[in-house]
Order: sequence, then C-alpha cells, then structure tokens
Amino acid sequence: MAQIPSFPEVVTFRDGARLTAADLGTAHAAEHRHRALHVRLMHQAWGVATGLDVTLDPQLQSVVVSSGLAYDLLGRELRLTRPVRLPAPAFQSADLRLVIMADEDRPLVTQGACLDGEPVSRGMRPRLEWREPHRVRHGEQVVLGALQADLRRFDLHERQQARPFRRPRLASALCRGDALNWWPWSTSSNVPLGFAAKVDCRSAEFGAQPVYCVQWLANGQSPVSGSTTGLIGPFTSIDEPSPTQFTLRVCFATRDPADWPWNQILSALRSGSLLWTGVEVRGLE
Repeated sequence: MAQIPSFPEVVTFRDGARLTAADLGTAHAAEHRHRALHVRLMHQAWGVATGLDVTLDPQLQSVVVSSGLAYDLLGRELRLTRPVRLPAPAFQSADLRLVIMADEDRPLVTQGACLDGEPVSRGMRPRLEWREPHRVRHGEQVVLGALQADLRRFDLHERQQARPFRRPRLASALCRGDALNWWPWSTSSNVPLGFAAKVDCRSAEFGAQPVYCVQWLANGQSPVSGSTTGLIGPFTSIDEPSPTQFTLRVCFATRDPADWPWNQILSALRSGSLLWTGVEVRGLE
C-alpha cells in the first residue's frame, strides 16, 4: 500500500554555486511532491481529471488511450502527454478493468546537458495495465473502464472521475432550556416519567436522516437531589428523529411516583441547556 508523500524539502539555489543535474532532479521531485500534497490535503479528489478517453480498435486487437490527466489517492499526477495504444489481453474469457497507476520503478528521465552528464528526473511515469476486478487497488489505481468478455465494447460505468471525498455532515447547537416547550411525560397508566420537548434542527440543513446525540447541561439547579426528592436522573433519550427536529425526553426514576416534584424538575430544566450534535452519514464512501 502506497503511503502519503512525506513533506518535501525546499531546494534553494545560491549565486555562484555549481548547478548539477541532481540539483534539478531534486527540485523537480520536491515540486512534484508539493503538488501531490496540495491535491491530497486541500482538494481531496482523485480519479480522471481530463482526457484519458478509451477507444476500442475495430479489429478488437487493441485499445487506444488518449492523452489526459488523472490523480491517484495520494494526489500523484498520472499524465499521458500523447495517445497510447495498448494490446488487448490474451485471455478473453473474463471481464477486465483498464487502470492507470504511478510506476515508481520507471521514473521519467531525460539526459541533461549539465557538466556531470547525469540524467534529469522529470517525475513519475504512469503505467496502463489490465486487471481482474478483484485485483484492482482502488485509490492507488484509477479505473478507466471495463473491457467486456466478448470484446465488443468498452464499458465506462466503473470509470473513476475526479471528485472530492464524501464526508459526514456535522452540525451542533446549544439550546437554552427556557427556550424549549416542555410538557409532562407519563406512561399509558399515568405513571410520571419526566418531561419532553421538541428540538428544532432546521438550522443544520440536513438533507437526510442524521444520527443525533445529546448532553444535558445543568446550571446549578440539578434535578437530582436524592434524599430531598427521591429522584434518580436525569436520563436523556431521543425520540421521533427527522432531518429537521427530534423529541428530547428527560426521564427520572423515583421510589414514590405519587410524590412527583413537577415544578421543581421543570424549574431545573428551564435553567439548564441542551447540547445536541447531528451526523448525516448518507452517501459516505
């Protein structure tokens, strides 16, 4: 598995210093790693950026990949400067994927005119390869398309276009207790359990059902007073969640439901605050 490129060194040239091919190669490699880090950490996109169209030979003997640019998961450039003809695979009984990948063992170099005669590195040469579906390493390799078993067409359904990674949508808010409309919460047999309130989450603009979590923050008047009220709690739970709201239920346990201190509990709830967080996870990859 390829690793995220390390932070590249900064190459500095000084007046009067001898300039060698190795210096130019180091500077080019540093610039290449800077670009890879920028794409990986800032844009967070990988796949085909432009070009790299695949045409199937009429004689079904080869495919032609046009010039273009793609990025792998580490932000490395996979660039073809001219069309490349690739022979069709010898085994034609299975569907195959055409992938482009960085070939670290085949650096792109040119002979320089420097005094030491050393070759100058010009980056990493990409490699095109046919792969069976279970051998494709998504991220390290970018899928350009699939060659069907009958070799009659080249399917682009699995082609990886460059797009940002999908992240969960997060939202959080702090609600004052006195801004919530509390109502008593009891069982079907009228045994008191606590209070409930609707919490408005429209400001988060969730597009799908999020997962909510809540924390009740008391403000010096905790509803738990043990020997005074005989209550144990509060215990919070979430009911009827939706992208725009949920019902907060604050429950207490007591040994004597007949002596339920409604006013004292409600006063403590109104003096506290509710911290809620929603995580929308639809469409994550």
